[in-house]
Amino acid sequence: ASSLQASDGSGSQGISVSGEGRVAVAPDMAVLNIGVSAKEDTVAAANSAAQAAMDRLLSSLTGDGIVEEDIQTSQFSINPEYDYQFNEQKLTGYRVTHMLQVKVRDIDRAGEVIDGGVEAAGDLVQVNSISLTVDDTSAMANQARELAMADAKAKAQELARLADVELGKPISISESSYNPGPPVAYP
Repeated sequence: ASSLQASDGSGSQGISVSGEGRVAVAPDMAVLNIGVSAKEDTVAAANSAAQAAMDRLLSSLTGDGIVEEDIQTSQFSINPEYDYQFNEQKLTGYRVTHMLQVKVRDIDRAGEVIDGGVEAAGDLVQVNSISLTVDDTSAMANQARELAMADAKAKAQELARLADVELGKPISISESSYNPGPPVAYP
């Protein structure tokens, strides 16, 4: 929105405008939320099963060229599970869940990396989400700033022309950004 601000001479006067700059770019990186979940009668057995599946998953990821710096644990939990029948709760075992956030910098290989991980971890695998994003947003942020400044300047020049005044240099500039986020793809 834009508004014209003027005063009676006792304060400052000027034209206040806002500008917008939008830049759309294709995603170049996939971020996977993948891991394992195992349920067994005891915590030790569930943890052992989950760890064995996680070792296979990690081997698959590194074998597909994912570097260790791009693999982070996003969740680790141990929870009892119950069966509720006739207002009674019965312990049925323990679930160990270990989830990773994995950056796949070669976006074209994301499907291959997922397939390999699913095969390696077997029935204990969990794929919670796959998001597509841009690895380095600094260049597009600079481009959006340039477009926003050009938009604001054009609006200010038009208002100055309509008010029959000269446009000076900006007195203040503030920035806000909005990123609607990348679309989410599901397998």
